[in-house]
Amino acid sequence: MLLAIETSSLVSSVALLHDDTLRAELTIQARLTHSEQLMPHIADMLDKASVKKSQIDGVAVAVGPGSFTGLRIGLATAKGLSFAWNVPIVGVTTPVSLAWNFVGVSDRICTLIDAQKGNVYAGVYRGAAVVLRLPVGNKLHLTGRQAHRQRQKQRQRDPSPLHGFKPRDPERPGCGCR
Repeated sequence: MLLAIETSSLVSSVALLHDDTLRAELTIQARLTHSEQLMPHIADMLDKASVKKSQIDGVAVAVGPGSFTGLRIGLATAKGLSFAWNVPIVGVTTPVSLAWNFVGVSDRICTLIDAQKGNVYAGVYRGAAVVLRLPVGNKLHLTGRQAHRQRQKQRQRDPSPLHGFKPRDPERPGCGCR
């Protein structure tokens, strides 16, 4: 099971993913800072989903662009949990994670993230071309209709949601990335 953490903006999100199924998600925009609410949200979500810490096989965390303080809090939390639970960690860029919602679409995709003071962080993808950087540095290029077919083939070969992340081997602590 994968724990995902997103703190790159004013909105804080945590989610649990099992195989390709969203098991639980908590998204909140509150006046409290991420440092005050992130750990209680993770604990609350694990409790409500009846998931034990020992069931977590990895941690995915947003690496930006976005709020420096928010990213720092999310990354420190993810790194601490990864170390404490002895599971692998993977960083996911925010624009690419947004673009993945449209894999298989033949139009151009433009992701925009508020950068404050009238600025935005932008990512433009032609023909749904999205590059997913895997934990070992491989790249998976997807374009248009080929994207959907390639994604289906990849899922048949490797059903894990991050295509390259696999649950840890209990015989080899700390392993989890190919």
